[in-house]
Amino acid sequence: MSRTFRVALVQLRATELVAHEAAWETLLQRIDEAARGEPDLIVLPEASYPAYFLHSIETYENAGVLADTEVERVLADRARRHGCEIAVGLVQRGDARLLQNVAVVFGRDGAVLARQPKRFLWHFDRNWFTAGQQSEVITLASDIRAGLVICADTRLPEITRSLAQGGARLLIDWLSERFETQFE
Repeated sequence: MSRTFRVALVQLRATELVAHEAAWETLLQRIDEAARGEPDLIVLPEASYPAYFLHSIETYENAGVLADTEVERVLADRARRHGCEIAVGLVQRGDARLLQNVAVVFGRDGAVLARQPKRFLWHFDRNWFTAGQQSEVITLASDIRAGLVICADTRLPEITRSLAQGGARLLIDWLSERFETQFE
């Protein structure tokens, strides 16, 4: 017997770090709008909060962004309230020196089902991010086995191959909308 699996794909504009407060409000509004269609899963882009382009670790540290725990608390509440899973790209604290570009999946009960840092970093990513390790396959509430990849991770076929070999039947890939700044 087959079952329909409804996915809401939400596109957000890639923003500058100085606009993190507006980006947060927009992110929450778009989750609420997408939930009206009663999806099983809502997927938001890479680095949806606080921003895609960070400039530097120092700029990030001084920007006054919400704490990772607060961001996750609010997103977990949205997943519970809307009765769906939410997959979102976030910038979070990594090791003591660098951040991580992370895909976080919240279950319908608000629990974190997965936290997968981006594994393959572009040259500019290395200015502020540390790379993640092996990707894990997760099981969504609808019993769909899923793997998480972030943007450039798909450039390495070993990553998606290992997820498929691990049983993933759905790949959730995070990409940001084109950002119109020149990276050096």
